[in-house]
Amino acid sequence: MKQDIHTVTVSLSIDETTSLFVLLSADGSINRMGNGTLSSSDNDMFIGVTREPLFRTFLQSIPEGFFEFQGEYDIPDKKGAACELTILCADQGRKMIGGYRFLYGAESDGPPGEICSLVQAAVDLTDPWHEEQKTMVANAKTKK
Repeated sequence: MKQDIHTVTVSLSIDETTSLFVLLSADGSINRMGNGTLSSSDNDMFIGVTREPLFRTFLQSIPEGFFEFQGEYDIPDKKGAACELTILCADQGRKMIGGYRFLYGAESDGPPGEICSLVQAAVDLTDPWHEEQKTMVANAKTKK
């Protein structure tokens, strides 16, 4: 099933505000907004295409058995800001082939470690591109 993945999205909302959004696709498409923190004020969505093998590298981060326990998990005893983490995988025809949704509190137990590692991999892989986009926009604004 992992070989059928063409696009992956990772989205984290905190108190119903998107704090992180990452899209990686086999065709090189990349989207990124935010950093996933409670205090994120990084609300600009950057959309582009990269020649770097970010998607293939990300696929290597997906653990074996990833699809085995997919579904929605409402983690009890929520403390802190309401968090919703969604990871979706689609095939080349954009049909969803798997994913997860976790509802939890920012100050309580969250998703399992393997899921958190996957989210961190998406952030780490896209950080250089995201920072480059923010710098380009900032430089364009100062030239006006």
